[in-house]
Amino acid sequence: MEKNLSIVKFSLVGLSLLMVLLFVGDAISLSALINFSLGLVGLIVLSTIGAAVLNFAENPSKGKSFLIGLVALLLVFGISYGAAQGTMTEDGALIPGSQLAEAGIYTLYAVVFIALAALLYSSGKRVIR
Repeated sequence: MEKNLSIVKFSLVGLSLLMVLLFVGDAISLSALINFSLGLVGLIVLSTIGAAVLNFAENPSKGKSFLIGLVALLLVFGISYGAAQGTMTEDGALIPGSQLAEAGIYTLYAVVFIALAALLYSSGKRVIR
């Protein structure tokens, strides 16, 4: 099973590299490269959800911690989305997707800050012992 996953992983990396090289050589358009990238993101999301469901079926206690983490991440994203203002055009209209992009950036900042705080806390706890 691991050998098959490794083959799939390296095939996708090779296909991604080929798509970039074809784009650089003007053999494919930017929209084709974007669509390929969106397809890869969709595949990653489906694989992640599938792995989480299988993990939850095998060990429900670990699944509970996954669900708690997912809810926490959604909460952080919700707060970030509320804080994001988005970009307005000259006539006062909101540019589509700008608020979502800004929320994603704020979420990234929050998650990095939380990870660094957890790292410093665990390191400090080890030093004290």
